[in-house]
Amino acid sequence: MKKYYFSLAITRVICAIFFPCTVIYAQDPLLSWNTFSDQSGAVENVVSVARSDDGSGIFITGTTETAGNTDVFTVALANDGSELWRHVYGSANDDLPEKIIYFDGFLYVCGLYNKPAGNANEYFLIKYAEDTGYLLDSVYTHFYKIQLFDMACNSNGDIYITGSSVHKLLYNESDIFTVAYSGNDLSELYSAYQFGNYAGTGKILLIDNADNVYVWGTIIDVIGGDKDCIMIKYAPDLTGPVVAIYESFAGKTDRAIDAEINSAGNYIYALAEGGDNTLTAEPHYAVYKIRTSTLARTWLKRRGTSIAGSDIPKDISINGNYIYVTGKSGTAEDMLTVAYRASGSLLWEATEDFGFADEGNALCYNNGDIYVAGYSSDNSLKIFRYEGTTGSYVWPSEFITYAGATDLSIPAGITTGSSSEIYIAASGENTLVNAASDYLLLKYDDAAPKLAHHISSQLIGAVYPNPATDQCFISFSGSANKIQCINLQGQVLVEENVSGLEQYHIDLSYYPAGLYQIKVYAGNSTDIRSFSVVK
Repeated sequence: MKKYYFSLAITRVICAIFFPCTVIYAQDPLLSWNTFSDQSGAVENVVSVARSDDGSGIFITGTTETAGNTDVFTVALANDGSELWRHVYGSANDDLPEKIIYFDGFLYVCGLYNKPAGNANEYFLIKYAEDTGYLLDSVYTHFYKIQLFDMACNSNGDIYITGSSVHKLLYNESDIFTVAYSGNDLSELYSAYQFGNYAGTGKILLIDNADNVYVWGTIIDVIGGDKDCIMIKYAPDLTGPVVAIYESFAGKTDRAIDAEINSAGNYIYALAEGGDNTLTAEPHYAVYKIRTSTLARTWLKRRGTSIAGSDIPKDISINGNYIYVTGKSGTAEDMLTVAYRASGSLLWEATEDFGFADEGNALCYNNGDIYVAGYSSDNSLKIFRYEGTTGSYVWPSEFITYAGATDLSIPAGITTGSSSEIYIAASGENTLVNAASDYLLLKYDDAAPKLAHHISSQLIGAVYPNPATDQCFISFSGSANKIQCINLQGQVLVEENVSGLEQYHIDLSYYPAGLYQIKVYAGNSTDIRSFSVVK
């Protein structure tokens, strides 16, 4: 499957080089289909969504409640919305899933097991085959109550889970725990605990190209209640931790929300909700750029610190040289999306007001554009699309309404299958079948997606030095508005708005040796030059 995925990416680059055409934008996405579950009155809610590497399968996990007992459901769906298989997992008490991930033909679901009315000290891990479903599961007992927050897989197929566990001796404190399991038989491999005079929570787990493990989390002072963000770096066997604690806004509050690592593995872009516990700065967006080698913070950008109300960040996504964040703007409760350059400078920001309490919940990048899924307090879903470099609004407001749903939940995820397919997972009241909540998957198609091909032209003056070692410079026409650096797998490693510039510099110190391409855009024209990196 991975071979197919990379072949598709290479094909797109080749097409972009040799075939001229016109750039066209859609006016509205078209609802291709929607899939509702029908579980005879059971209340189902989506928690997490994953996709296969080749995009042929969509996998959903969530809760299903019948007669007061909550279990875990996991389903596999084809690209036409048909359900391929379903599995329900449960115990005598409540079982609560947290995350589903995909790796090399297998799926893994983790969550709390047999949770009584109080707090759980057991958690589960389930393994599925992509095509056939359930394979095996394992239950793990912790010494005291725990919470799970994230899960990731390394290049060997080992599974890592992070969360929070109450300290075994000091019950007013909690540790950030991280555990590794074999992806084959789910046996425990390694574990690590980070603790201090605070209550700690591991929120996001990231793994770099060398299988080093990073945990982005929050620590809370047990006396004053102030919150700071923390980053922990482990070797693959969870030894040799490097720890960095980042002081919060005004020494009061920063709470970890999300994080992503760039393709080179040298920087993490981390998202936090910041505040100083006053009406003028709580909460707000806080975006960190952190160097993975030392965990030193390169820059920190805050948005909304001087605005009364709540600017609440929800999701972060990175592509090439750009960082995108979506959430809620506090002044009028609008959907807010912000884009930054890798340098930390603001690229663009956009708000959308649908007349209700609105917020962006999830976003993804595809073919040069950003897709955002949001929620309005009138119980409706929203999707919209921006051009990734300029922030131009491609779609008008799309008010999601369709037969069979009257009460929709916050979307659990948005993903794209190709340049024209958009999938959104949520939960909704299925009035066509019953009055209970069921999982919901929507597929939208662009009526006229933007095409990635342009007319070739002479724009690049020089790419030097060539071959390059740790840096290169590109000179180009003053009419250029965008530059990209692309590897042979078709991955866009750098994408930058260069309007008004005639030269651009790329740091190659973390790039492996090989052949790369520089692509410069000016309106509908492009120019491409190849260069090599030697080490």
